[in-house]
Amino acid sequence: MFNSPKTWHEAQSFCREKCLDLTTINNMTEMDAVLKAVEGKFDDTLWFGIWQGPRRQIHWSIPDRNLDDSSPSFSPSWDMASHGGCVYYGGEMFQTSSCDRILEFVCFDETKHGADQYILSGTMNWTDAQEYCRTTYTDLTSIRYQADFDIISAKIGDRLIWVGAFADSWKWSEGRDSSFRHWPPSKKFWELNEECGVLTKNNDRWGSLPCSEKRPFLCTCKDPASNLRVIKVRINLQDTSLDPNDPSVQDKILEQMMQKLNKSGVGDVKLQWKKQPDGKVFISAAP
Repeated sequence: MFNSPKTWHEAQSFCREKCLDLTTINNMTEMDAVLKAVEGKFDDTLWFGIWQGPRRQIHWSIPDRNLDDSSPSFSPSWDMASHGGCVYYGGEMFQTSSCDRILEFVCFDETKHGADQYILSGTMNWTDAQEYCRTTYTDLTSIRYQADFDIISAKIGDRLIWVGAFADSWKWSEGRDSSFRHWPPSKKFWELNEECGVLTKNNDRWGSLPCSEKRPFLCTCKDPASNLRVIKVRINLQDTSLDPNDPSVQDKILEQMMQKLNKSGVGDVKLQWKKQPDGKVFISAAP
């Protein structure tokens, strides 16, 4: 953290020259680490690496799940014509709507398997539904694969439901596509007009201010890749019809690996697959 006040863009230039960039926060574990690192070290607000870009983009509520990572065989229709910032599913289409709208919603529970992972819940606005799902289960559900879509469709029938997707124009300085957001529950993130994001001392949540204001700021000065470890994994699929290079299969494997790590008391890690030059993760073992 640097206490010499600068505008957001001045802080960005400083961080890029002296360190790596303004700090990106990818998940709640990193958020807690940031709050611990700056505790008692600033008076009001400080800049970090989020700012308003020129156009909206759809994100999944669950961090590190990108729309581009969906299975190629699953291509639902999206309608972003509405200026609302939150996404519901109904009528064979994902659509944006006002986040204040009251709808049923589906939570996702990463500790369960199959159809039990998806819980059809009561009626709330989108932000309250997200808070409820994160507190009670894991998050509002993402729907990225045909198998997930089939399970949820069978549960909801003709209902309109909130899903864990939202549209906003907030971007990260270093270009990372993290969907993690930590606005106050009462803050309508889709109505934020200020250009740049700040950490706020009074409630440990994010806020927003005009980028021209001068504030202390937070840089990332250690390359996260320095803690990167590459581990070879051999898997034996009991169901030989499954393709280990199918993104949906890879996601399920990662979920099971994370569950085992969490049970062993190892939680402060992020797992991801390393792709080969041909785009595949797994290669067949020699007979």
